[in-house]
Amino acid sequence: MSPTSEDNLYLNVFTPVWSPPLTNGFPVLVFIHGGGYVGDSAVKYGDIGICRHLCSKDVVVVTLQYRLGFLGFWTTGDDVCPGNQALWDMRMGLQWIKDNITAFNGDPSNVTIMGQSAGGASVDLLSLSPKSRDLFHKVIAMAGNASCEWAVHKDAVEACRRMAANNGINSSYDSVKFLQDLRDLPAEKFATMMSLEMETGEPTCIIGPRIDGIFLPKAVCFMIKQY
Repeated sequence: MSPTSEDNLYLNVFTPVWSPPLTNGFPVLVFIHGGGYVGDSAVKYGDIGICRHLCSKDVVVVTLQYRLGFLGFWTTGDDVCPGNQALWDMRMGLQWIKDNITAFNGDPSNVTIMGQSAGGASVDLLSLSPKSRDLFHKVIAMAGNASCEWAVHKDAVEACRRMAANNGINSSYDSVKFLQDLRDLPAEKFATMMSLEMETGEPTCIIGPRIDGIFLPKAVCFMIKQY
């Protein structure tokens, strides 16, 4: 597994160098990478591929990074740490785009979010969540969506407790004590714990989004019917 860092909440904006033909600006496409919620990186999508090709077609492209693995989806299953930090990261990026994309000749009223694999499931979940669905206008979900069996983790709480126990951390305390013990660990130690879990755990999606009653208030099937 490649080196990881908590200092990763960045986004990249690629915009045509010419002036937009429309007064509102260029349409905006936001790309969210896949990787089973634990790997890959927005840094791989630079001035190549979709970014370069779409900019040449009068589109502003934004790639955004979110926290991965247990840093992005750690949960105690209650109000102490509901989980879904990575989805909140994506929401924060979308809010920034809405507030600032005009400075890059982008049109905040014409934003499409696109993702691949776990990124596809993520953009679909963002379109269902009442916390994020009003921040964009169109969705392209490739090779993954919110209805995929792996899109929402069935027992993220147990996955977190198992990972902690495998690394000598007592998860039988109350949630506040449990979370504090984890926060007392150096970031490098936590990253090593994540790497070991990924090597010995399930082959894909060892952790991911959960129905937390907040960002994802209901099961996906009910959100699809409601929204």
